[in-house]
Amino acid sequence: MVSMVAIIASADTLSNLIYTFDDGSKPSDWTNKNKGDGRYTIEIVDLTDSEGEGDSAHGKVLKFGGYGDLTNVGFKVPADMMNVAGVPTKITFDVKAYNSSSTGALGKSDMPGFALRNSSGTSYYLPQPTNVTQSWQTMELDLSTQSALLDDYNLTNFVVRKCASGNKIVYIDNFTLWYDEYSANRQPQEAPPAPTVASATSTSVTLNAIADNCQYSKDGVTWQGSTTFTGLTANTEYTFYARYRETVDLFTSPASAGTVFTTPVVYKWNLYSDNFTLDNTSCGNFNTAHAGDGTYFEGTGLASGASATFTSKITIDPGVYSTAIYARAYNGRASINVDINGTRVANALNTSNLSGTTGTNMRFPLSEITITETSTFTITITTTSTGSLYLNSIEFTKTADYVSPDVDPYENIAGTTMEAAQLRIGNVNGIRFITNVDTDLIAEAEADGYTVTMGTLIAPLTYGELTLDSGAGNVPTNGYYYGISGKIAGSIANIKTKNIARDFVGRGYVTLTKDYGSKTYYSVQQTTGRSLKTLAAAAILDNNFYNALTDAQKDLVNYWANYTAE
Repeated sequence: MVSMVAIIASADTLSNLIYTFDDGSKPSDWTNKNKGDGRYTIEIVDLTDSEGEGDSAHGKVLKFGGYGDLTNVGFKVPADMMNVAGVPTKITFDVKAYNSSSTGALGKSDMPGFALRNSSGTSYYLPQPTNVTQSWQTMELDLSTQSALLDDYNLTNFVVRKCASGNKIVYIDNFTLWYDEYSANRQPQEAPPAPTVASATSTSVTLNAIADNCQYSKDGVTWQGSTTFTGLTANTEYTFYARYRETVDLFTSPASAGTVFTTPVVYKWNLYSDNFTLDNTSCGNFNTAHAGDGTYFEGTGLASGASATFTSKITIDPGVYSTAIYARAYNGRASINVDINGTRVANALNTSNLSGTTGTNMRFPLSEITITETSTFTITITTTSTGSLYLNSIEFTKTADYVSPDVDPYENIAGTTMEAAQLRIGNVNGIRFITNVDTDLIAEAEADGYTVTMGTLIAPLTYGELTLDSGAGNVPTNGYYYGISGKIAGSIANIKTKNIARDFVGRGYVTLTKDYGSKTYYSVQQTTGRSLKTLAAAAILDNNFYNALTDAQKDLVNYWANYTAE
């Protein structure tokens, strides 16, 4: 049975507890109170001289807000107390509003903020309580959803932050950090699958979530609950890992296999300079101008429907690109359509939230664009309202290689699944299906930077078409061949008695993943099923196979071959 424990302060550690204020002062007294139910707490003493208030239930308490307002206050807890052997679950504390008819109940904006802080100074802010009355009540802050906090094993401080509304007063006492104790029989966990990339920019990567209790890392050392990594460098290779978080019943799992991902390449070209020429037929007032933070094309007093086309002097490689334009409005402002190579990437892009003729331009994300061949490209700006604007630069971020929809070089990579399934006898017993894959194409894909995963899908013949999302049984091979190069195998084992005469089929697959896109190729769906009963009967007729079996294995094969469905 899992029990609940809290931070314990013994008499010989009380002198190590330090209150810290803006001016570095400390309280003069500490009291340790045993609540009598296995919970220990640290009593907060009067920290505001004569402004404190107490009663028979609480004695001296922390007064917060009003004219006695403190900016920040926290108490530092010795490591041997904070590092309790368990999982932090909640904080409880007693609180009441100042006993004055002019104050009444306090809302969220009247309450101080609460946080836990680690040894590096990082604070994890907790939800603010609300609805505090003029009677003492116990507040509880749930930590179970604070994934970033739960990833940190170096917590050292409670921090109470300034009230949002300084003219209100609250009294706080009896902070307690609660833990679920570890089970005496905690069990190991297997590593999760390698993470996959859901999306990326030049400076951030978001992974697909594996499970609620997963942690993720970009170096195998520092772990976090969030699937998003920021502050990365463009065109840089990172290796991402996943692991299952420890719980009261389970140890932290080993790390998964690493997923190597290179952040996208980003191209940013100023629209004016050696990068582009302006071919303008209807924007007579579109001129180059120096304004604020760079060289711009300045469009003044543009009529609705005026357009300007910029033709690049540079070429861009085939690929799929996310795009953005840097611009800002001034004077009359304007909204615009943006087309790249004749494809609309922004409709009535509105720059009205930008103002003035000085300052910094804003980045406006545009739609994705596909470049099908190495060539120059054009950008057309068309006004959709009368106004003025500055155009600064265009940004392309490569997200994937371009693959012609008519030509797929890996179309036959999955090969064929053999119609003749095999009987599997050994440590596990069942039916084996074998797929012949094209090793040359797999080698080409790997050389081209694709991650290759393979496997076999198995289900009853009546199941229909087998795909990864069809719910069929999946036997992954993690890129390893079965015995002979070019052959991957999957088996269905421990078949129940009622399924001995049931026909099963297999279908091989190969998945190619690059950047954060993937495509799965399948072998041709088998049309003829194979049952354990049929394969066993054929095995008995194969003298070489049957005679090599042990007596126990022969008995099992005989049973399968002669099985009669009830």
